[in-house]
Amino acid sequence: MAFVKDTRKYATWDGYGWKYMDDTPVTPRYLTFTANEDGVSLAFFFNRNAAGEEQQNPNITFQKSTDGGLTWEEHTIGVYDPDDGDTSNLDIISLAEGESVMFKGVNSENFTVGDPENDEGIYVGFYLDGSVAASGDVTSLINGVGGDATVQSMQFYSMFYGCTSLTQAPALPATTLASSCYNAMFRGCTGLTSAPALPATTLASKCYNSMFSGCTGITSHDVAMLNNSSNTFNNNSSCTSLTIHAETPPTIANNTITGLRAGCIIYVPSASVDAYKAAQYWSARAAYIQAIP
Repeated sequence: MAFVKDTRKYATWDGYGWKYMDDTPVTPRYLTFTANEDGVSLAFFFNRNAAGEEQQNPNITFQKSTDGGLTWEEHTIGVYDPDDGDTSNLDIISLAEGESVMFKGVNSENFTVGDPENDEGIYVGFYLDGSVAASGDVTSLINGVGGDATVQSMQFYSMFYGCTSLTQAPALPATTLASSCYNAMFRGCTGLTSAPALPATTLASKCYNSMFSGCTGITSHDVAMLNNSSNTFNNNSSCTSLTIHAETPPTIANNTITGLRAGCIIYVPSASVDAYKAAQYWSARAAYIQAIP
């Protein structure tokens, strides 16, 4: 096996429980959806968009469990185009209020195919109809258990785009991000009132591009590092605080933070307040930059 660089990022089942490859026990945190009301419908889908049939990745397998992880079965990934709304090809899961479904990936380390920058390709997304709260780690789709994981380029691109009935986001524990991996991930999720923490400290280009664009209900953000992105918080009109943990002011685009509410407080490390107030584009918000309490 070639997993030698970071054995903590891969887990195996030994017949008794999950363990990382260095034999450290791990408690799985499967991506979970819980219905807030009766009559909820949800499904995974390939948004084929302008891609051809040959671009579907045959190695992708997702499994679902509706009994708390005791038993698992394959979840068929249908082809769906949100623009036409035809759900006939989707493996719809129906949930009553309080019921949950868990997901994990098998052989799915890279489940994005195509070129989303040119509006062509296959992107894995969620179809949601009805009020739903997500929990667990989105990375269980990569390594089967959640936790820190190797995130591929464009991997979660637009995954919850337009899911206005999503009331809670899953955790995003990855610490190293590839290009565009979170691009537009929660764009238009107007039902969210809180954002998942972003602990990643190593970011490639465009990781957070438009990630929370149009999330008009989110009131706060907590980010370890913010760079190489644009329009991250576009139209975040309810946001009252943005916490940045980077000691050196991240290099941002001129529109990275402009979408925040005008009076949004930006909390930064106490020793870095003056540096942020003087940094390009941060300086426009100097009056609202304060030390992390």
